[in-house]
Amino acid sequence: MSDELKKGYVFLERDDVNIVVPNKTHRVPWLNNGFFTSNGTSFNACTVTSMVASILATGDHTYEQVMAELKKNSSQSISYPVKESHCLGSTLGFSLPQKAVLFPFNKEMHSLIRFQSMLPFEIAGMYDVRYLRQVGKYPEDIIGIERFKKSMPIVSYEHIDWEASFDTFVMGHTSVLERSIGVNYARETAENCLRYGKNLVSLSYFPEWERYDTLFKENGLSLYMPRVTVDDVPSLYEGKLRCIGVPIIGIFGTSSRQGKFSLQLNLREYFMQAGWKVGQLGTEPTSLLFGFDEVYPIGYESTVEISGYESIAAVNNMIGRIEDKNPDIIIVGGQSQTIPQQTGNLRLYVLEQHEFLMATEPDAVVLCVNLFDDNEYIERTIAYIEAIANACVIALVLFPKDRAVVGGVLTNQLKAAAPERVMARKEEMMHEFHRPVFILGEGVEDLGDLCVRHFTGGACEK
Repeated sequence: MSDELKKGYVFLERDDVNIVVPNKTHRVPWLNNGFFTSNGTSFNACTVTSMVASILATGDHTYEQVMAELKKNSSQSISYPVKESHCLGSTLGFSLPQKAVLFPFNKEMHSLIRFQSMLPFEIAGMYDVRYLRQVGKYPEDIIGIERFKKSMPIVSYEHIDWEASFDTFVMGHTSVLERSIGVNYARETAENCLRYGKNLVSLSYFPEWERYDTLFKENGLSLYMPRVTVDDVPSLYEGKLRCIGVPIIGIFGTSSRQGKFSLQLNLREYFMQAGWKVGQLGTEPTSLLFGFDEVYPIGYESTVEISGYESIAAVNNMIGRIEDKNPDIIIVGGQSQTIPQQTGNLRLYVLEQHEFLMATEPDAVVLCVNLFDDNEYIERTIAYIEAIANACVIALVLFPKDRAVVGGVLTNQLKAAAPERVMARKEEMMHEFHRPVFILGEGVEDLGDLCVRHFTGGACEK
């Protein structure tokens, strides 16, 4: 053991980092009986290991006794406690329902209906406002899938049977409805849940959160909102992040409305059916309802209240908590586009996606693309992902819908594209990007097998 290290290391009283040593120049034994000089505190790892070995050589010692001896021999001991996260963006205040009703029937509810066989609870009813002309229709018919055996038509919000046996009310985004109709659905729903003893899961920002949270707790009920605040940012020593040792697959895209969340659920089902233990971090507010481990809701009407380094630290901490559960693989999924399509306005910069990509550090990425995406934009997105995350974009997944022309004008509305148009674009992309291209909803097993080959073979297939 070097005398310099004996005098120079600092002992930290915390779980993630124990020993801090100065960054010195080292003359290190190397190959062919040679030496070389290099900087880096990592070279002190062998010296600290020899210190521990010397302590153990004096007799049997517990972990606590070894740590006490290291502390005694240090030049300085610092108490640097790790701040406990409130985990509002993850699991605190959330418990899975047994029977739940949903309101209103909008985008985030589509996935709950489409993938209801993957839900660990029963959907007991679907409600909407009568003004949207969806009352009386079957939700599966609206989103274009086969009806489930227990399918029920959508019922008007005014006709909710609050005395029915459901235990949880799942409320999606209502701000547009409230402004258009003039009804405060969030407050009215919360009051009815309190009156009839129902838990409430709000998928968007809930006004008067603190007051209602207290009222729900006083009545033995839960009010949950996927929210990430500064309380979810861990204390880090000198910015040290957790290094994740579990393979991570990232699902990212070139725009919104591409089926990224559907693809995450497809892959979740593939790996679970294959016997893998899956860890998952989602960015959709419905993530926990599907049994995901963590949620970081940066989509529409985001309830993430941090940014920059704080975001990276919080997401890294979430991934670390998932790793603590010993999964075989971790799946993460982003929102909207990964890089801006154009500049000139601050709203066009997708900083949240940048932070999320850097924080999750996926090893492999599946990129969702549109039929109408420009090839140059796709190429830039691939290059960005592989550069900033040091990841391999192993495949593209093509969303089989095209922009609709209404009244002779190209709009942002989407319609199902002709099969020949989809196949032609698929072939073009395979030739252009030299990567496997899948169509959303097809070939899930082949895509899952590709992910497995990537991690077992270690090569980036292109």
